[in-house]
Amino acid sequence: MRKITLILIFSFVFWGGFAQSIEGTWYGALMTPGGKFVLVFHISKENNEYASTMDSPAQKLVGVPMLGISFESNVLTMGGPGGVFIYKGKYKPDSNKVSGTFSQGGLALPMTLTRDSANTQVRRPQDPKDFPYIREEVTITNAKAGVQLAGTLTMPRNKKAEKIVVLVTGSGPENRDEEMFDHRPFLVLSDWLTRNGIAVLRCDDRGVGSSTGDFASATTYDFADDAEAIVSYIKTRPDLKGMKVGLIGHSEGGVMVSIAASRNSNIDFVVLLAGPGVPLKQILREGTALSASESAAAMVDKVYAYIIKNPGLSAADIDKGIEALVYKEAAKSADGLVLGMQPKTLSDIYKGQNYSGTWFRKYVALEPTQFISKLQCPVLAINGTLDMVVRCDENLKAIEGALQAGGNKHFEIAPMTDLNHFFQKTTAGPIVPYEKIDETFNPAALKKVSDWINGLKF
Repeated sequence: MRKITLILIFSFVFWGGFAQSIEGTWYGALMTPGGKFVLVFHISKENNEYASTMDSPAQKLVGVPMLGISFESNVLTMGGPGGVFIYKGKYKPDSNKVSGTFSQGGLALPMTLTRDSANTQVRRPQDPKDFPYIREEVTITNAKAGVQLAGTLTMPRNKKAEKIVVLVTGSGPENRDEEMFDHRPFLVLSDWLTRNGIAVLRCDDRGVGSSTGDFASATTYDFADDAEAIVSYIKTRPDLKGMKVGLIGHSEGGVMVSIAASRNSNIDFVVLLAGPGVPLKQILREGTALSASESAAAMVDKVYAYIIKNPGLSAADIDKGIEALVYKEAAKSADGLVLGMQPKTLSDIYKGQNYSGTWFRKYVALEPTQFISKLQCPVLAINGTLDMVVRCDENLKAIEGALQAGGNKHFEIAPMTDLNHFFQKTTAGPIVPYEKIDETFNPAALKKVSDWINGLKF
């Protein structure tokens, strides 16, 4: 009897101690006028000191350090960067939840933290409700970079797929679903393709989700290396290596797959989803003109030209050069006065864009046609006619011209009517934010991609 009693006491102590641990990943959702807004907190403890970082998927922020974190008498308190917000909540061991309040300015909103991301996730109409196919979690090594890429392989249950595609995300830290604003376009796309007999492999970007590595220090070329590492992995698996391998890249991912396919004969076909064809500095300029002004766009033209002209300068010297350039240009124009700023303040704003960062310096100098013109495999390039990020006509024309110049005779250029940058149905006129649209990936675009791939003959 004594032995049973001791076991029971030990069990209560163990589980009680486990339940009261605040360490680990917590998911919270704020109900705002614009809908549900999800935050993810990663809490750790070292030398009796708590620390935490925050992810904001909708804002594409990862690993933001939190301040003033404490956990006393089951009360969790932590502050956002710069004191922009404070969260305070009571941990409840019985439910393993933290119930509290998110305070910012004069606004106080209830927010419950849970261990389960499903409790905070907003389901979109196209999110898969079942998975009538094989799903396998995989880990892929990019030995060149020393990173491990975590991903999901999906295959038809009969394992008779003749083709497999690797999905490559666009700009910014992305998980394998390319999740943003509660939309998961790569989840929807992979589900559709697999149901239509095409195997799919998609991975978290390096340094994101379950993948290792440093996202912030990686360039477009590094992500192209990651794509090639995934292709190499496919070729090592007996159940996959007989399949024809394709790369599908969205937005900047289109540049990555073009780089990879231009030098790798193991890549049998390519799909560019809103992939750039014009120089990337032009796309950035157009975005500045749209969101700010033509004079601001003219200013960044000079900044980009300076960066491209000086590839060997250190980051610190690039920052100094940009500051001097912008100060000079602003001082001799009316821009500073029009914006209600002094020229020095204006130069600080431009300097704050991290133009001297490794990724940006490589990105702004990239010309996609340099790689697209080398593609000899079949290529499908599709773009939404209402894409305001990678404009349809000019980019598809540039892609078509590069493929023709390189002698590629196996390509299709397909503008998709009334679709935006994420291939959602939208309308002309004022831009409708992605999160305000229920559709994740227009069925016509999904069908175009699967029909084209299934129609390829090798």
